[in-house]
Amino acid sequence: SFKASGAAIVVHNPTPYYVTITDIRVTVGGVAHKVETGMVAPMSDLSLPVSDLKQAPAAGSAIDYHCLNDYGSDVTFKGSVAA
Repeated sequence: SFKASGAAIVVHNPTPYYVTITDIRVTVGGVAHKVETGMVAPMSDLSLPVSDLKQAPAAGSAIDYHCLNDYGSDVTFKGSVAA
């Protein structure tokens, strides 16, 4: 899940597995902003800064992201910023 924290997106990983995010973008006002990537540890949160964004994205802002699966393939997902 995703939530905003200032000009960053906090990614929550509720699973017992590491999640590698290879690309992530949040759309605010019709403009897609690149978000730093990273690896989210099991049962933890990771704060990822958003490029070119001065304020927190509003709840419901669209998030498009890519993760690596167990076979090293890039898989695309969609989400949104939680309220």
